[in-house]
Amino acid sequence: MLRSLVGSEMCIRDRYGTHKKITCDGCGTEPIVGYRWRCRGCKNHDLCDMCFEQVKAGVLPQLASQQRLNPVSAKLEDHEFFCYAENGAFQSMAKQGASGGPTAKQAKKLKPNDPCSCNSGKKFKKCCQK
Repeated sequence: MLRSLVGSEMCIRDRYGTHKKITCDGCGTEPIVGYRWRCRGCKNHDLCDMCFEQVKAGVLPQLASQQRLNPVSAKLEDHEFFCYAENGAFQSMAKQGASGGPTAKQAKKLKPNDPCSCNSGKKFKKCCQK
């Protein structure tokens, strides 16, 4: 089996995004969107999430056209994949909030015909909007 098969739950959230000018060697998708899985032993062997799922199932996906462009071993045990993001070729899709969690709900914006928030009984446009 594989020497080390890092599960997607081990992949850092900041590495989820668009990997520009990177082609998946399994299906030929360019750019890779999502997590990028790179082989530690090969000079240039990258997989997208869908192809990595096939690797976890025991199949190494390879297109014949990709094999000619980037020859890599067809033996599954020769590969050790890890989650990778390269500076310059990567654009994160993760939210960059302070807490890293879901965004806080904004306060409702007053519209001109809403009752004024000062409790005068007038419309906002005739009272405090001026």
